[in-house]
Amino acid sequence: EYSDPEMGSGAVKITPAHDFNDFEVGKRHNLELLNILNDDGTLNNNCPEEYAGLDRFEARKLIVKNLKASGFIEKIEDYKTTIPYGDRSNTIVEPYLTNQWFCNAEELAKQAMQVVRDGETKFFPSNWEKTYFQWMENIRPWCISRQIWWGHQIPVWYGPDGKEFCAETEEEAKQLAIDYYKADKIILKRDKDVLDTWFSSALWPFSTLGWPETEKSLDHFYPNSVLVTGFDIIFFWVARMMMMGNKFMAKTPFHTVYVHALVRDEKGQKMSKSKGNVIDPLEIIDKYGADTLRFTLTSLNTPGRDVRLSEQRIAGYRNFVTKITNAYKFAEFKSIYPLENIDITEPKHMFNHWIIHEFQILYRSIKENYQNYYFHEVANQLYHFTWHTFCDWYIELSKNLLDSDDYRQETIFTFHLIFNSLLQLLHPIIPFITEKLWSKNNNSILMTHQWNYTDIAVNESLINQTKDFIEFIEEYRSIEKLFEIKKDDHVLIFSENEQLQSLFEKNQSVLEFLTRKKLSSKPLQAGLKLPFKKYDFIIETNQIDKDKIKNKLMENQRNLQKEKTIIDKNLSNTNFTQRAPKDLIDQNTKRQQSISLELSKIDSILLNL
Repeated sequence: EYSDPEMGSGAVKITPAHDFNDFEVGKRHNLELLNILNDDGTLNNNCPEEYAGLDRFEARKLIVKNLKASGFIEKIEDYKTTIPYGDRSNTIVEPYLTNQWFCNAEELAKQAMQVVRDGETKFFPSNWEKTYFQWMENIRPWCISRQIWWGHQIPVWYGPDGKEFCAETEEEAKQLAIDYYKADKIILKRDKDVLDTWFSSALWPFSTLGWPETEKSLDHFYPNSVLVTGFDIIFFWVARMMMMGNKFMAKTPFHTVYVHALVRDEKGQKMSKSKGNVIDPLEIIDKYGADTLRFTLTSLNTPGRDVRLSEQRIAGYRNFVTKITNAYKFAEFKSIYPLENIDITEPKHMFNHWIIHEFQILYRSIKENYQNYYFHEVANQLYHFTWHTFCDWYIELSKNLLDSDDYRQETIFTFHLIFNSLLQLLHPIIPFITEKLWSKNNNSILMTHQWNYTDIAVNESLINQTKDFIEFIEEYRSIEKLFEIKKDDHVLIFSENEQLQSLFEKNQSVLEFLTRKKLSSKPLQAGLKLPFKKYDFIIETNQIDKDKIKNKLMENQRNLQKEKTIIDKNLSNTNFTQRAPKDLIDQNTKRQQSISLELSKIDSILLNL
């Protein structure tokens, strides 16, 4: 059955006691299971006297020598084969037949598979269910005894004739032996083996809660909720816990198995000491802090993908943690903290309405992503909001408001509301810095603080005005870069559109602070008209080299047109639209729209230059 006529002599020896495949062949053909090895790898007395007691490797050499001397070897050829090595001893592992205790894993696996099929336990990502079923559907009897020094000792005692007595205690085993042998006193010897570590670990979800005694903790905490684990122990641990939980508790031990990614190096290679690519977390923590490492791993933990970790990425996220600290320092500098008693339920200024609205969107999204185990999305959304929306925009917008008698109190209230809420959302990922900053202005411990955020009514019109204002600042900065306008260059800004000009005038101090230019209160006769959304605005300056700007715009126009031609061709090609991934098609469509807007803007600027 296992011989290959094309290999060697075409014949094959069968050693059922020393090869897994041969063992199966031997069972099918009722071959004798003859063990020829001692525990130390020497040959035993089942071998000819000449070889008994020799080390296995020495015996092989002697056998070959004797076969040659007898003329039984025609030739010796090298060939590749798979030889198992011990991962710790680095020596060849020899299959060795011994008496062991086995568990009927096939029977235990039935209910453990059914609860997954019924959706009582789900894997995330769901593709790991396939791995789970591959193991469970092909499960073999489970050898649960081990010959090691530690572990739960096998609860089996042997009588004088080797009869086994399995019991919870030695007293119970003795009573079983007395009943069996019909004797008053029997000397028993306990099995020296211990249970497989994975067998003991399989009991963890309920044995740690007082089982088999029924206690409040067992009733309260079993079943557990979410198991977080690595894919490499889905069978060794997860499947075994599922089997034991359903067997002894009649309930699946957890409703979700969250399988996290494997952390690799920046090139996608598995970390190993021999490769020299191991990133020591303790060294990283000493250098960058535990919060930084935690946030980095969370942000990179995309479901279904391994994490490619590099020190450069970790260093980048250290800046994020610093950004949060600097936001608090700004609050201290502006005397926001320590917080005064402020009786405000709803702010009035549009900037405060806007940041509250943006946070409400963030909060709902974060909550949903936490529930769906998209932790990388949680981290990335918090990063973007904290760094860009809150620090880059709201703090800048609030500086003038904090110096205003009319809006200082409500801005302090808003800042405190958003910053404290951010600390709470960030706390599960970066607990140390958030706890430290929280403790500076709160009497409670953030880790145990009850979330108490509630939505505040916001004005949609004020929110949209703020969005327009921010977009204008961004647009002006891009124009300033394009026209190579310097910080100290004199520039006047004006819009003939009453709505846009009114927005400018209501926020003149903020506009002039963020653009470093002046707002004109009257039309500019010699100004340059520029497009902004459905409006126009005008800047007046003598610092523009129109010919240079025209050449730059026309070159940019040509490059964009070339790119658009390629995208248009792809999107009009049915082979591309039918075969390309949806993400790629969406990406091309968005870029097509973006280029069209950029080209339209360039046309408008060129027209007015």
